[in-house]
Amino acid sequence: MTVSCIFDDVSERDMDMLIVEEMVSNAGFRKLFLDKIGISDADILSVELSKTDPALGESDITVTLVAGGKRIGLLIEDKVDAIAMPEQAARYTLRGERGVSDGLYNEFSVFIAAPQKYLSENHEAAKYPNRVSYEEMLAYFQSADGRRNEFQAQKVSQAIKKQKTGYQVREDTAVTEFWRRYAEFQKAEFPDVWFLYSDGIKGANATWPRFHTVVKGLFFYHKSEFGCVDLTFEGCAERIGEIELLLQSTVDDYLKQGFTVQRTGKAAAIRLSVPVLDFHLPFDAQSEKIRECFTEIRRMNNLVKAFDPADVSALLTG
Repeated sequence: MTVSCIFDDVSERDMDMLIVEEMVSNAGFRKLFLDKIGISDADILSVELSKTDPALGESDITVTLVAGGKRIGLLIEDKVDAIAMPEQAARYTLRGERGVSDGLYNEFSVFIAAPQKYLSENHEAAKYPNRVSYEEMLAYFQSADGRRNEFQAQKVSQAIKKQKTGYQVREDTAVTEFWRRYAEFQKAEFPDVWFLYSDGIKGANATWPRFHTVVKGLFFYHKSEFGCVDLTFEGCAERIGEIELLLQSTVDDYLKQGFTVQRTGKAAAIRLSVPVLDFHLPFDAQSEKIRECFTEIRRMNNLVKAFDPADVSALLTG
């Protein structure tokens, strides 16, 4: 008897995790990707989500495997319904080339995984040399025995349905231009902070630039319209006391220095207040406020550098 599985939402992160899990544990699923590049079998060495290069951006999924005596990198862009950005495929190739030059693998292949409708209708998707559709994944899970495969089939099916009915970004030209100027300003004036900028169109609600840190799994958002920078601890809403202790052990009298700890949904955040910005208004009209914001962003970045990574890891995984 099939168990009915109804999910409130299937996000790209959910599909990222599905792909990573099946890559590691399921040779039949892995074959969907290996067949595209003419590899019959391979041993997995590592998988990594959101592998980031400060200059070249982020790869959703990076898989390193061994086949025929060579290490091979699979760089996978995963899309449910978000628009494919211009030059995104090219940056995947550049990150793959960087991986070869850094000795991470001997060769690499770039993929996009998405619903077939997305692959067929989005011209940017056609620039990826290898494509695996969600429908191929669904057919695989439906053909395989076992309740786990039934569960995964239902998840993929609902992701396909979301793409058919889901939200597509409509460009707000003022916001798109603000992001471009914001990224240029960061690169020129505050190159020591790790801002992840994907060029291309932005919607009206795209107002929270995201910054990575030196601690894996820890990032912060510049919540521009709310006037704050939040260092986010995912899944730590019930661990605010422990985060406060981490602050106390790192910063003398942290409250006087402007740091607070807040609950943000299922997460917790260390917060700094900054001037409110409006991404719909011209960049130059807000230049002084923007500089003040980046000064606080740099302070947040320096705070993370002062943390003991082991303490942060214990919080995030505990």
